[in-house]
Amino acid sequence: MKIAVINSSYMGMKPADRIYNLGVDKIAQYHRLRGDDVYSGPWVPMFVQECDKFYFSVVFTWDIPHMIRQARLVRTWGKEVEIGGPAATFMHKYIHTHTGIEPHYGLDERFEHIPPLSWLKDYRPNMTGGDYQLTFTSRGCPHKCQFCGVRKVEPVALEYDDFPLAPIIGDNNILATSWKHQELVVNKFVNYGEIDINSGFDV
Repeated sequence: MKIAVINSSYMGMKPADRIYNLGVDKIAQYHRLRGDDVYSGPWVPMFVQECDKFYFSVVFTWDIPHMIRQARLVRTWGKEVEIGGPAATFMHKYIHTHTGIEPHYGLDERFEHIPPLSWLKDYRPNMTGGDYQLTFTSRGCPHKCQFCGVRKVEPVALEYDDFPLAPIIGDNNILATSWKHQELVVNKFVNYGEIDINSGFDV
């Protein structure tokens, strides 16, 4: 089966900016492990028209109009389409109204714990396409700030002990986790090197 996993938030605010999308990598890895032929990356219609199924993952709400046009086009090709990502949760009804597709709401359990490429038993250094650049050691936040959408995307607070190491930690409030979990994170990353962790913090 040929799968296209589209990062609908690939382009950043500046011309050279590229936005990493962990959901795209996890969905692509899920299908690679099933033996599917996978394209993952930005929207390139001439490369993906022969694919059987399409996933669109959108991080930012300002990318939704482009994603909607792309999803509509894919449906005219007679292809199966799934839509997800944080922006799809925030603008759930809007996307459904304009595409006829019911977007995924919140986290998708099919993909949340898909292991990175380097965890596979038959991993070889020349393999590419499945190592994550971002990890979540926890999900959710106990606060209910009016301006924040975390409780829509991650309504349940979770602490993971099986998270892969990656150069960016994406937790929404890592300091709201238990002390035991924070010690686990420090101990796992202590020899990793430089990391980027810049989400919300309890102080």
